[in-house]
Amino acid sequence: MYIVITPNGVYRNKSLKKINKLLKSNVEELEMKQVGKDKVINLTEIDIDFVQDKARMAAIPIKRLYKSDNSQKYIMYAILLIQFILLVKS
Repeated sequence: MYIVITPNGVYRNKSLKKINKLLKSNVEELEMKQVGKDKVINLTEIDIDFVQDKARMAAIPIKRLYKSDNSQKYIMYAILLIQFILLVKS
């Protein structure tokens, strides 16, 4: 059982994924303390903001960070178009 204690209340669930979805955060299992069979974390308002920001940063697609260059693809299409036009003319 995962338990998150916040100023707004206590959240309990069987999976960490559901806790993260409920809080819109990215709490990791390493950040939690083992208390018996349960894992517990106490979050302040600042901590909640941090783990929510961490979740937002993880959601940024990698494609946006490392855009591929499409110029080679466009050059190939242009060459194919020119070859097709030359084929039709002759």
